[in-house]
Formats: sequence, structure tokens, C-alpha cells
Amino acid sequence: MTANPLDSNKVDLKNAPLRERVTQAHRTAMIIMFALTASIAVYAALGLIILYTRDVAPRPVQARIPFFVAALFLALGSIAFRRTQLRWLRLEVVGGLRGPEGVIKHFFKTALVSAALAEAIGLLALVIVFFGGDTRDVLSLGIVALLIVLTSYPRRSAWEKAVEYFAANAPGASAG
Repeated sequence: MTANPLDSNKVDLKNAPLRERVTQAHRTAMIIMFALTASIAVYAALGLIILYTRDVAPRPVQARIPFFVAALFLALGSIAFRRTQLRWLRLEVVGGLRGPEGVIKHFFKTALVSAALAEAIGLLALVIVFFGGDTRDVLSLGIVALLIVLTSYPRRSAWEKAVEYFAANAPGASAG
């Protein structure tokens, strides 16, 4: 069984181009994550604006339950997806098959898919307004979406440690 290098605090990528690729992928992921976070806030704000500008009585709670069930499945799906994709065993498979470049791409895709699921919850915060949702419903779904997207934010130091490990242990890597 291989020791998990993510437990150490030392990050020393000897391959500067590889470190630059990690930094570039992380920067791109962060920009996209910030955009998704902002869009979730905009969806919730639009939902609240629509609620305050119309005079329609809220519908029964039963009409809103499917939205909360969908949000629950999306939230749990995002968490489960992220946890399964970032398990050390999964990273070893990706690193073994695709090398350090594959690990970088895997981290990037995992962050984006997790955030996209949170984005869907943010959309539900807006859509529920048209199905009789009230202020509490919009805020609840918006806050859940923001919490899920915030847990999906990538951590560059973890990316660098994992890529360093797979670069050192890739087939053909020098053992020095």
C-alpha cells in the first residue's frame, strides 16, 4: 500500500513546466468557480426580485417539495462525486494510466462537475419562484447551492502534492 503524499506539508515540484501547468489549471478552475458562485448569487437575487415585484399568493407546499428533493439529490450527488473522484485509490489509477497530466485534468474536471451540480441547485432557487416558492425557499436553495460550490473550491497545494507524487512515480521517472 502506498503512503499518501498529501499528508506531508512539503511541496517541491522539480519540474517547473509541470508546476506551471498545475498553476494554470488551478487558476482557470478558480475563475470558473468564481463565475459559478456569482451566478448562483444572481439566481437567488433574481428570484427575490421577482418575488417582491409580483402579487401572487404562494402555492401549497406540495408544489415545492420536488424542488427540495431535486436539490437534496444534487447536493448529495455533488458531495459523493467529489469524494469518490478524489479518493487516493482513484487518483492512483488516474496517475498510473495518464500520468501527472491526467491527474491535473482529473482535478480540473472533478472541481467543475461538482460546481456544476451546485449551479443546478442555484437554478432551482430561481425556478421555484415560478412554482409558488416564497422568500424562504429561494434563500434556502441559494444558501445550499453556495455551500456546495464553496466545498468544491480547488486547493492548489493538494493539487501540487499529488502531481509531484505522480510525476516522481510515473513510469520512466528517474528514481533520484
